[in-house]
Order: sequence, then C-alpha cells, then structure tokens
Amino acid sequence: MVFLDINFQNIPAPVNAYKPCAFTKELHLKKIQVAIELKKRLQFESTVSRISSRFVRVDNLDWAINVSLADMGLLCQASRAYLFLLRSNNTLMDNTHEWCNHGISAQIQNLQGLAVDKFPWWMEQLNNGKVINIEDVSQMPIAASSEKAILEEQHIKSILVLPMILKGKLAGFIGFDRVEKTKAWSEDTLSLLKVSVEIIGGALERQIIEDELRESESRYRAIFECTGTAMVIIEDDLLISMVNAKFEILTGYRKAEVEQRKKWLDLFPPKWLEQSKDILPAMRLKQAEPWHYEAQIKDRQGTIKDVIITIGLLPGTSNHVATLHDITERKHVEKKLRDLSFHDSLTGVFNRNYFEQVMQSYILGERNSKVALVVCDVDGLKLVNNTMGHNMGDALLMVAARILKESFQPEGIVARIGGDEFGILMPRGGEEELYQACARAKRALTKHNTANPRLFFNLSMGFAYKADNSKTMGELYKEADNNMYREKLLHIQSNRNALVQTFRTTLETRDFIADGHAERLQNLMMGFLKTIESTVHNRANLNLLAYFHDIGKMGIPDLILFKPGPLTEQERKEMQRHSEIGYRIALSSPELAPIADWILKHHEWWNGKGYPLGIKGDEIPTECRVLAIAEAYDAMTSKRPYRQIISPGEAITEIKKCAGTQFDPDLAHRFIKYLNYRHII
Repeated sequence: MVFLDINFQNIPAPVNAYKPCAFTKELHLKKIQVAIELKKRLQFESTVSRISSRFVRVDNLDWAINVSLADMGLLCQASRAYLFLLRSNNTLMDNTHEWCNHGISAQIQNLQGLAVDKFPWWMEQLNNGKVINIEDVSQMPIAASSEKAILEEQHIKSILVLPMILKGKLAGFIGFDRVEKTKAWSEDTLSLLKVSVEIIGGALERQIIEDELRESESRYRAIFECTGTAMVIIEDDLLISMVNAKFEILTGYRKAEVEQRKKWLDLFPPKWLEQSKDILPAMRLKQAEPWHYEAQIKDRQGTIKDVIITIGLLPGTSNHVATLHDITERKHVEKKLRDLSFHDSLTGVFNRNYFEQVMQSYILGERNSKVALVVCDVDGLKLVNNTMGHNMGDALLMVAARILKESFQPEGIVARIGGDEFGILMPRGGEEELYQACARAKRALTKHNTANPRLFFNLSMGFAYKADNSKTMGELYKEADNNMYREKLLHIQSNRNALVQTFRTTLETRDFIADGHAERLQNLMMGFLKTIESTVHNRANLNLLAYFHDIGKMGIPDLILFKPGPLTEQERKEMQRHSEIGYRIALSSPELAPIADWILKHHEWWNGKGYPLGIKGDEIPTECRVLAIAEAYDAMTSKRPYRQIISPGEAITEIKKCAGTQFDPDLAHRFIKYLNYRHII
C-alpha cells in the first residue's frame, strides 16, 4: 500500500496546469512505481536477513546453501543458481550445489571435475576479484570465445558470476544464468548478491575450520596456529589458556597478555556478558554440539568488533575451543546498504522510501494519530541548474536540507521526497510547534541569503496538522501540498527578481563588469548611434545589453573564464555556451526578457561563422552588430587576463581587418569615423 491515497477531483486547476485526467494517470503510475520499489527493497532486506540468520546456527550446511541459492535465484529472476568449488590445486572445479527454476533441467551431474584451463578468461576475471555480469552472452568479448561457446551450447542467454573468496584466495564462485531470454541485473541486485555470497563464503569457511578441528590430535597445534581465524582455548574456570596468532591480530593483545591472565568474559562488552557466560555451562551440561552465535568483543584499544563465534567442547575434557571470525566489515556493509536504502546520498536526510514507510505506519495506525506535516519546495532550482550549473543547484539543496534539519529536528523527520522537494513529519506535533519550526526555517533562510548573496534561494512551504483521526494521511499530505503550491505562486515574481539581482551581484563580484566595462560600452554605443541613422529606438534596452550581455558567463567554470592564455578547442566550445546560458537567464526575468534575443546573438558574425546560431548579415539584430564592434574595441584597449592592451590605432586596424567577416562592414566604417570625430584616435 502507498500512502498517496489522494482524491484530486476537488483541487482547483492552476494556470497552465496539466489536464486532470493526465495528471491523475501520471500520479497513479508514480504510485505504482513507488509501491514496486518499496516491495523490491523489502524483498531485498528480507532475503539478506533470512540468508544471514540461516547460517548463524546451521546443522545442515548443504541444505542452507541450497535454500539460499533458491532465495537468491528467485529474487534475481534467474533460471539457475549454483555453487562451484575449486579443488586439486585449483586445476579442477565441481558444481557442488544447484537450484533450478520451474521447467529448467538440472545440470549438476554434468558439471563435475571440469578443467579450469577451459575457462581462461572466466578465471582471470574471478582471480582479479571481478564480477562477471554478461547481459547478452552472444556479445561476450573475443577473449571469452571459449566460455561463450560452452555457454551457448547450454542455451544460456545471460550470466552473472560472483567470486567466492575464502582465506583471502579464490575458492570458487556462485553463478546465476538465464536460458529463456536475456536479463540485465541492477546494482541493487548485485549489492544483495555480494553480501549473500560473503555470508555463504563465511559459512563455508567456518565449516572448513570445524573440519580441520576434527582432524587428528597430532595435527592439533599446527591447525590451531595456522588456521585463518582467531582461536581460543578456554579452561573450566573460563581462564584463557591458549590463543593463536590470528587472535593477536584480531584483538591487539599479545599472547603473554592473555594466556593464563585473562578470562573469556573479559573480551566482551557489558551487553554480551550474560549470553556468553551462560553458553559454556549449558554446553558442558548437555554435551552439546558446537554453538554458533554472533557477538561483539572489545580489542586492546577498547574498539568494538563484530564476530561470529563458534564454540565447542574439546573431546575428553571440560575445556572449550572457540573461533572468532571477524565480520565487522560485513556488518558495516549491511549497515551501509540499510542507510543507502533510507537516506538521500546528496543531502544526508531521509529519502522518499523512508518517508513513505513512516507515512504508511500512520496509515496502518501503528503511530499516534497526532501529527504535523510540512511540504517544501526549493524555488527556481531548475533555473539555477540550467544557468549556473548542477553543482550550484546541489549546493542549494544541501543548504536547504541543513536549514530544515536545524529548524525541525530532533522532533521532525526531514526527507527529500523529490528533486527539489522536501517533506517533514512531526510526530505528536501541534499547531504552535509547527508555526515555531516554520518560523525558525524562514529566519535561517533569511540569514543565509543575507550572508550568501551568490547562493540566494527561497523555500515555498505548505503545512497541515491533525490532532485525531478526522483526516487521513493522504488528506493531510494533499492539504500541505496545496498550501505549498499557493505560496509558490506568490513567490514566482519575487523569486525571479531576486535571481536577477543575484546574477547582477555575481557579475560584479566575479569581475565581469568591473573597471567600468559596462559604462564604457554604454557610452561608445550611445555616442555612436547618435551620429548615424539607426533602427535602434529603445536606448534603455541597449544600456541593459551593455550591462548584461555576458550574464551567461556565470555558468562557465572560473578555470576557463580567467585562464591567462589561449583556450583549448574544448575550452573554447565551453566558453561559447555563455550566449545560450545568458539567453535562458534573461527569459526568466521580465526585466531582461526584452534583450534575451540580443544576448543569444551578440557573438554572431557578419559572414555567418559566429555562434551559436550561425546566422549572418542583416539576420543579426542591429543592436548585436553595434555591440560586437564596440565590445571588440573596448576589449582590445582595456586590460584582459588573456590579452595585453593595444593602442586605439592598432584596435582600429583590427576592426578594419575584420570588417565584412566578423563585423558589419558599413557599421565598422561608420564606427571608425565616429572615433575620428570624437578624436579618440
């Protein structure tokens, strides 16, 4: 079930809104998609949990592996899932376990004693720790021709193989294939399978260790010292009598500090003392089989480590032997997977998946009915991304998330629920608490905008609350979303004006219009136009063009913009994007919209070899042709990071040279006459 059980029939259609039918259909599809993703995530977590718990205390390892292969195979929609183990110094391999989907024939009997050298490419990948993920077997690389032929003979269309590392070496692999049709496995699926393979590998490794412990007494000391995991001998009074080198590595203790000095329970933090204390007497009383359980120990530095402990009685004695297998990294990976499934990677707040699960808990009545809900939207994010770059947009989102966390936590649950949208749930939140939290967010936003004019933005916020079950969670969300939308409509014009002011401030701080460049252009163009018959009538707009024609350079990286030397071809193409970026910025503001077309075309050439449109001659607006000549003259006679200043006479020579190619020849001739008339040259 998905929480967005909203009836949109009574929502007044805003200007330019989608038709209700199409909007409802789109939302319905989104609901289905969210439900599918949520179900898939829950299946992933459930599968990992089952596989992990299955190997904690396993009496029949073969059964546990086969059932786990079935779990993994069904989840990744495979035709077959199988385990291969290497033997005979890694020259042969056997299919030891197999699961087949309905209608798929078993192959395990045909896959025994396979020569490893028949799979050279395959084994090279696995020995290098790589996952083999082939969506289409027919497209395998030439180097894998031997493997391709074998797979196609078995009618395999897609294959996925994960290496199994035991004691730091390749010991085999777990594979999945499809025979009906090709299959592409996602990164989420790969992450699950990697954890599952590690769990099975850990179980096999423990099994190997236990088998070694059953070997003859004459090999006892060698096995004890050379095994790949930490081992401890525990006396009847819980005193540790012997440890091996791996134990020293795991705990940081030297043998002399532990043997006959520390007791078994000294290794455990307080919360694990009782369980660890009760296990040994129970085993002695019942002469039980070795006991497997997860626990935590503390090393010499006090660091807590996760381990799987296998402990059993030494035959013919009252002493115990315990192995400690370090799973701290595995636990870290599992936690990271859980965190990734519930947190937004950019902002660090919760994501939509977690937000919907909390909403669902309210719908199911698992939480108190009193709750407040806030929906926020970062205004103008798309414009910022398109004009100033996605890095700037990401910076806005991170600032917005920080402000919301500081304003609504610890009571509130803050989540990013869309590209530019945040949701906040305040369990047991009332009207007064809601108003205070929103007011804190507004104050923090104002403070940020005052201190960071280049990172100016606004938040449209809508909220709603309920004190009982008179409203459903869907109705509450709908009310908050509608309130947010109304506030967003009120902000539209002020946001645009604020963005233009931000752009102007950025132009000044980044030195695009410093040193009187804009004023010089205005004077040159206005003076020139007074001396000729011109079709330019709106001189105010021409003044704006002189000031804002390079506004798009805000979207160009500083390394290119201020490079003290010639640009590379790639850098030149990036620089040329500023005309289109400036055009989009200008269209976003009623103040600059009249000059948007001029900003787009102010780098077009008379002969059609300019950019970005490649238009020529009279197709270029007169304003752009005048600006091109005036700016070229000012650029040549003013200091620039990539060019030395030249004299007015030399600048005129360059303009003459470019007349008819870069510049309108008639206007260039008249501009030179104007400079002569003004005695500028």
